[in-house]
Amino acid sequence: MANSDNNFFTIRDITAFYHPLALRFFLMRTHYRSDVNHSDQALEIASDRVYYIYQTLYDCEEVLATYREEGIFFSVSFEEQNLIDKHHSEFLKYMSNDLKTIDVLDRCFMELLKAINGSLNDLKVWWSLVLPSSKVLVF
Repeated sequence: MANSDNNFFTIRDITAFYHPLALRFFLMRTHYRSDVNHSDQALEIASDRVYYIYQTLYDCEEVLATYREEGIFFSVSFEEQNLIDKHHSEFLKYMSNDLKTIDVLDRCFMELLKAINGSLNDLKVWWSLVLPSSKVLVF
């Protein structure tokens, strides 16, 4: 790779087109002993995943704020606690095994986000059944 070959990119070049967090996510998915193979497709995927993470966080805040306002609290179910414990163990296993951040991000983290989104959808459905028809709640 050389600047004269026009295949050299600085961080400023990349962040002109992609959010810096997308670049960080892209770099975190590269093993520390491997070469970084830049591709626009990989950066697009990283950008989409960063958006998915932030959208999940936003949805959590929206849904949970409604429950907090109404004073409604739920305990963590046994299945969900097992899922959390399983992913915590896998996280430790992958990170202890030569810092396999790719496995952590793809297997553990994204699966947890999918589970969170599933739980949020369940809460939205439950809330729509409990909510009196005089109130309108938009998520």
